[in-house]
Amino acid sequence: MVILCVCFRQAESRRSLPTKAFKPKWHFWATRPIRIENNLSRFQEREGVAVLLNSLKTSLAISFLFLSGMSCSCLGQDQEVSTWNKEKAAEYLDSRAETWLEWESSNRGNDTSCVACHTGQPYAMARHLLRIANGTVAISNAEKKTIAGVKLRVKDFDSVTYYYEFSDKKIAESRATEAIQNALICATLDSQNGLKNVSEVTLIAMDNLWKAQETSGANKGGWSWLDFELEPWESSDAQFHGAAMAASAVGIAPKYVNRNAKVTERTEMLREYLTSRYERQHLHNKMEMLLAASRLDGLLTDDQKRRLIDLVFARQKTDGGWSLVSLGSKTTNPDFKWKRKDNSDQIDESDGYGTGYAVYVLRNAGVASDDQRIGKAVNWLKTNQLADGNWRGNSLNKKRNASTNIGKFMDDAATAYAVLALLETQSP
Repeated sequence: MVILCVCFRQAESRRSLPTKAFKPKWHFWATRPIRIENNLSRFQEREGVAVLLNSLKTSLAISFLFLSGMSCSCLGQDQEVSTWNKEKAAEYLDSRAETWLEWESSNRGNDTSCVACHTGQPYAMARHLLRIANGTVAISNAEKKTIAGVKLRVKDFDSVTYYYEFSDKKIAESRATEAIQNALICATLDSQNGLKNVSEVTLIAMDNLWKAQETSGANKGGWSWLDFELEPWESSDAQFHGAAMAASAVGIAPKYVNRNAKVTERTEMLREYLTSRYERQHLHNKMEMLLAASRLDGLLTDDQKRRLIDLVFARQKTDGGWSLVSLGSKTTNPDFKWKRKDNSDQIDESDGYGTGYAVYVLRNAGVASDDQRIGKAVNWLKTNQLADGNWRGNSLNKKRNASTNIGKFMDDAATAYAVLALLETQSP
C-alpha cells in the first residue's frame, strides 16, 4: 500500500497563478491508501497531471507536479498561508505609478498629474507604509514624484491646470475632487510619519478643502465631485464617497479637529451632510463612512457601526474574500445593482480590491486581526497575490483587457488596498 496525493487543475482557469500558494482554482483530492498496481495507470491518464515516482517500495509517497512546473502541496481549503511578497508588491506599485505619471492623458502640467482614485491616491497612501515594512530607507522615484506633485498642486491650488477644463461644471468638479484627494493624502502621510502636529502643507491642503466645500443650497456641507458615470469613484453616487474621504482627512490630520472656529463650523456642516444621506447609500459608500467614523466622531452611532460591520461580513464569500460588485447593494433599494456599459456580466467572485478594501475598513473600525473571518480574508489575499506582485481587480463599467494600461487600473487599486489590509493585520 502507498499514499497517493493527487491534485488536478480545472479545464479552464480565469486567473493567473499566485506567487506563493494557490488553492481557489484547484481541487484537492483527499489523501487515501490505494493499491499502486491497480490504480496507478488511472492516475497517470488523468488530464493535466504528471506523475513523479521516487520509488516503487511499499509506503512510498508519490508526488505530482503540475504542467505549469509549479509543485503543489495538498493544503486543506482553510490551510493558513504564512506570507506574501512585499518586494514584488512594491515593484508593481512603483511601475504602475511611473506608467501613470508618464501617461499623456494624466498629465496636468508643471510635471504633475491627475492623482486618480484608482492609481495615484491609493498608491500614495500605501507606498510609504510598504517601504517601512520592507525595511527600505530610500524613497523610490515614483513615490518621490507622486508626493512632490501633490504638494506642488496643493501650494499652487488656485493657479494649477484643473483635472478637466472643458466646461464650467467639470472645472468645479475637478477643483473639489482634487481638494479632497490632496487633503486625504497629505493628512495620511502626516499620520503615517507620526507627526504630533499637522504639517504646513497639510494645513494648506485643508484650507483648499474648505474653499471648495459648498456652504449653501442642496449640497450644503458637501463637495462637487467628478461624474463620468464610472463606478465606483467617478459617478453621481461617488459624491458621498468623496465627502466621507474628506471626513477621514479632517479626522486623521494630527491635532486638526476643532483647531479653530472655522474648522469646527465646517466640520459640523460635513457631519450633517453625511449623516443625513447615509441610509440611502450603497454598501461601498457606507464602508467609506465607516472608515471615516473610525477617525472622526459624530458620524455613526455604535449601533450603526455594529449593523454595518455585520452587513459587510454578510457579503463575505466562502473562500474568505469579497467581490467589489457585492458591495453595490442598497438596503433602501433592493433592486439597485451596478451595470456595465457594454452589457457584459459583472464578475461576482472574490477580487483583490473588494477583499483588501473590506479588510482595511473593518480593521480600522475595530474588528480584531485575530477574528476568524478576518483571518480567512487575509489568507485569501496571501493566496491570490499574482506573480507580478499585484492582485486582480474587476471593472464595474465594462469588460477590460487586463494586459492594457486602462485594464490595469482596478489592479492598481486592488494592490494598494490589499497591501494596506495586510499591513493593518500586521501579517509577516
